[in-house]
Amino acid sequence: MMNEVIPKVGQMIPKVNTFLDNVNGIIDALLTNMQVYVELGLVGTDGLLIFLYNFNSIKDDKADKKEKASKD
Repeated sequence: MMNEVIPKVGQMIPKVNTFLDNVNGIIDALLTNMQVYVELGLVGTDGLLIFLYNFNSIKDDKADKKEKASKD
């Protein structure tokens, strides 16, 4: 029984080490929670600024049209 198990364990150890190395590489590549929050904050802030700029420009266009209409 032991003679059969020991060679199998010896064959599995390199595979387990390779698997653990791959998992550690994936974990190292993942963003930390702080990095995710910073990225979301920057993207959210940029999106909000773009939205506000576009909304104000639309509002200004409507005001310009009303001014032109009132002048005529």
